[in-house]
Amino acid sequence: MTRHRKFLKAEKAKTKLKGHKLPKGLNTTKTEFKVRKIVIPEQLKDKSSSNQALSRKLYNVKECLIRLGHNNPQQRAEALRNLKDIIESRPKEVLDQHFSTILKGISEMSVDIERDNRREACRVLNIILMEATKFKSDGTYIEPFFNILCSYLRCAMTHIAQSIQEDSLLFLDVLMTHVPKLVAANRDKIIPSYMDMISKLRSEAKPERTLTVHLGSKITGVKWRIKVLERLCSLFVAINAEKRREKLNIVEEVKMTKEENVFESDFDNIPLQMPVNYFHPEKNFCFPITASHFEVCPSLSNLGDNTTSKYLTESDQIQSYIDLIIPLMIETWLEVRPTINQFEKTGTTITNESAYTLKLLLQVIQQLQISIELWEKQEKTDKLSKYLNERFFKDFEKNFLINVGFPFNQIDHRSDIIQKRNTKCANRELMRSGDQNCYIQNLLICDIYSRSIFTSENLSRESFPKVLIYLKQCVCVWEKLSLEASSQLNIVLKSVFLSPKSTGVKDLLKSLIALYMNPDNSIRKEIKTQILMLLCNILLDNAVNKKVDNDIFQQWIQSLPDLLLGESCSYKVLNVIIHLCRQLNKNILLSLEHKMLEIVKNLFKIKVIGAADEKDGKTSIASLVYWIKNEKKLEEIQDLLKKLDKVVDDKETVNYLKELLQNRLICLRSI
Repeated sequence: MTRHRKFLKAEKAKTKLKGHKLPKGLNTTKTEFKVRKIVIPEQLKDKSSSNQALSRKLYNVKECLIRLGHNNPQQRAEALRNLKDIIESRPKEVLDQHFSTILKGISEMSVDIERDNRREACRVLNIILMEATKFKSDGTYIEPFFNILCSYLRCAMTHIAQSIQEDSLLFLDVLMTHVPKLVAANRDKIIPSYMDMISKLRSEAKPERTLTVHLGSKITGVKWRIKVLERLCSLFVAINAEKRREKLNIVEEVKMTKEENVFESDFDNIPLQMPVNYFHPEKNFCFPITASHFEVCPSLSNLGDNTTSKYLTESDQIQSYIDLIIPLMIETWLEVRPTINQFEKTGTTITNESAYTLKLLLQVIQQLQISIELWEKQEKTDKLSKYLNERFFKDFEKNFLINVGFPFNQIDHRSDIIQKRNTKCANRELMRSGDQNCYIQNLLICDIYSRSIFTSENLSRESFPKVLIYLKQCVCVWEKLSLEASSQLNIVLKSVFLSPKSTGVKDLLKSLIALYMNPDNSIRKEIKTQILMLLCNILLDNAVNKKVDNDIFQQWIQSLPDLLLGESCSYKVLNVIIHLCRQLNKNILLSLEHKMLEIVKNLFKIKVIGAADEKDGKTSIASLVYWIKNEKKLEEIQDLLKKLDKVVDDKETVNYLKELLQNRLICLRSI
């Protein structure tokens, strides 16, 4: 039996209801319904005539924020665009009324499933923070709401979706651009989540970490680590900048309170480690003496546990950074560098990707060393430097200086890249990782190594001669270095020359002075200024100056008075000249005697850069007359002043010089 016949049989078997049919007219369905209009007064209002901020499609802020939670990703994207229009058109009004709700709504979009929506949210956040920092540039306008941003940033960094983790770096970039101070202040919350992006705990019981593989991503593990290291370096730069700013603020507060005689007790005897508020009797408020090391932060020893109750002081926090970051940086280098067998075949040549990774991880280590130095100067101790050197100096020297054939070079792949893509891309890849000779990377290694051996006496200096030879080569080619490499060379030379524990730098110092004094070598003005400031610092630092043979400086010292004949002169150079005069240096006194007349002629034209005011700079130059012992020269200067008195408007300086000359002549004639 077919299916159709079964169906018919079943239909016949059904019970049939018997009844009368309705008469015609009553067997139709009634289509008449009584309805009442639903009126919403808000919808009847003409939005365009109102004074509220609207987008191009006439959406207000509340409607845009509601649409950010819509299920449809296109609706969320449209809401972001409309919100962007509103903020750009009337920023002050919108942010004053809706700042916290807008910030929360945009932050939520940082973990949106759609890539385009996340990136558009970062663009909108960039506009919001840019407008907010116009109101208060120090970030205080944003500070009460920064916890919202920080929470969603951490959520994005630790998200299970790798694409959201990658875009969290864009979120961090926006915050670092506009509010680096707040990012630095919340580093104890951000860094643990940040390090989870490239590493994991070896075991739950120990704080040691190991690198993780970035599986399932469109970019390689090395490129992903490069992106993370770029931001980590920027983060430590911001932390150190904030630390220096706090230090300056403390010094300014101390000066202010001393000048106004705020308190009766001797301020110098009060330890800065104690957070004390001093009451001002006239202004009726307190001056807080605070520093960042008063605060405590969560322990980083167990980064997998965000609810840890252990709290650390600043020194313990920096120590935890050392334990966390340095091993990961060394492990990252071991992963990207060629093997020892490959080094034997290719020499010290590395790829562009390895060179850029090396540059970033060395910059992170350098910034960590700077953080340690800033803290140690404040606390007047060296325990963190010793801890760092005891744990990692041998590993650093072994993996960056001894086993790898320092200095490094990188392969120039531009010809291969040009064939595949274009010239601009090829040059960009090489410039990003530094020049072909890897000057930046090699100088960073020299700087980290020098800082380490000068802070601890027990460390081996086996590689220091190699470092000095390389620095001497860099000094000889300083003019050819890039701006970044030139700046890094200046930093290394400061750490080598200005350390009281530096030794064996005589040849390097001779090369530096020879470069400065060479008349045929037309080096750039900024390089010559850097060398001049460095030499001035060496002479002014008594601890360093005692270890340097002064005969090396004599030719350079004779040329110092020439700097007072130009349009401008540094106040530090002037202090060096005065310092040498007080030491009765024969070369400077003889040179001054020959050129003093020209210096006085130029006195009313020169500008002293760095002086407290114009008067201070000019009187300092005029005071050099005191060191002239030749009566004829002094009389010539007197005659010159009589002529200048009629022409020059600065009578105060002229009178000062006249009085100084008169007293000096009386003193010489009485002998």
